Amino acid sequence: MIGKPRSGKTTLAQNLSKRLDLVHVSLENWLEALMAKIARLAEEPEEEVEEGQEPPKRYTDLEEAIRTSLTNGARPTHEQVIEIMKSECNSPLAQTKGFVLDITFAKGLDSWAKLIRQNEIIGGPDAVGRSAEFSHVIELDMDDAEVKLRAKHLRLDPEIGQTFSRWER
Repeated sequence: MIGKPRSGKTTLAQNLSKRLDLVHVSLENWLEALMAKIARLAEEPEEEVEEGQEPPKRYTDLEEAIRTSLTNGARPTHEQVIEIMKSECNSPLAQTKGFVLDITFAKGLDSWAKLIRQNEIIGGPDAVGRSAEFSHVIELDMDDAEVKLRAKHLRLDPEIGQTFSRWER
């Protein structure tokens, strides 16, 4: 599922995932899980280690890189987002149940569609030579004026830090 922000991708992806019992893969879901992990680990004391030993890693290399980027006010890079999508699409649960991939792309950026067409997200053949492919690619196209109209009516709830559309309110 690809398209511009506010085009309805996430709503459709969530509904499809729920109705078809599939995994909903999105950058937002991954980031929410990372933020929950950061909050949980902040409350847990770090394990004591013996002198000369490295403390156990609390984050994967990707999680640590993105945690650092977010702390510095930056966003995940395009390459990091691809790595996240690959890992989520190839997770055991997504491979068992199937998944709906939910990706936002910027105006004029055809790279996601190209990556999907070239199987960059789900990878090449497995150990026995079977290639995984997307069964459907849905692009929600919306004109810029409609995107702006939908964004114009967004409201932020400062207490919880969540944005709501006029339809959600």
